[in-house]
Amino acid sequence: MINLVVYFFIVAILIYLRKIFMNYKYSKILFLTLIVILIEILALLQLSTSGKELNINDDNRGLISQDNNDVIEVDYNNGENDQNNDNEYTLDPLSISQNLPVTAEITLDMDFISQAPYGDWGMPYQEACEEASLVMVEYYLRNANLSLVIADEEILGLVEFEKNQNYAVDTTVEETGKIAKKYYNRNYYVYYGQQVTIENIKKLISQGYPVIVPLYGNVLGNPHYNYPPPSYHMFVIIGYNEENFITHDPGTRYGAGYEYAYETIDKAIHNWAGSKETVSEGERAMLVVGK
Repeated sequence: MINLVVYFFIVAILIYLRKIFMNYKYSKILFLTLIVILIEILALLQLSTSGKELNINDDNRGLISQDNNDVIEVDYNNGENDQNNDNEYTLDPLSISQNLPVTAEITLDMDFISQAPYGDWGMPYQEACEEASLVMVEYYLRNANLSLVIADEEILGLVEFEKNQNYAVDTTVEETGKIAKKYYNRNYYVYYGQQVTIENIKKLISQGYPVIVPLYGNVLGNPHYNYPPPSYHMFVIIGYNEENFITHDPGTRYGAGYEYAYETIDKAIHNWAGSKETVSEGERAMLVVGK
């Protein structure tokens, strides 16, 4: 619209100046020179406007990523997205993975840590499976190595942060995702119900996304857990083969690459439902922390 107004304004100037230049010697040369100058000015105005529009669009795309403070919580039971703000991701990891090939077997290259790096299973380490899972995924996304010192510092840092933010000892996947956003500035995605399937977990992992799952620990049957086993647990699924999911299970020092049958994890997936006695009633959910 602005360019059109400028165009007509220049044409009007040319018509007016043509009448003036007709009275001077070399009027045609001067008039043609003026036309060239005005055309150059119009071209520069057009380029400047186009550049500004491009920058605005690029900024908006950045803001979608930066200002989306929490999550798209995708509840596929009703097909609607429950968002915590007005911004919107056009694609989430599962949508990206839907039409891409799934490898037959895969194990993501991720360092393992126990939730008790130095073998102290007292508090807060006893309840630090959520924190340990986040730390492993964060360092995978950074492509960085984890040592015992770093693992311990990261877990204690998260525990202190959660305490200051008034989080409970046990957190849902939604709360765990929010912690990832606030502490590590990571976007995250939570999936529920019918989208929490063996096949969809494989799709995500096949595209390089580790999947954090909340679990009813009593049905996992891991012989390395302390007794009694954790009623509510959380770990990272990092791969799969023909028969099993491959996990980094921070609930035991033997949890690196620990394999569980597909059916075992599928049966165990339950989100925190308010108490250790009601974990088995929790909804199906899984968490992906964005790259």
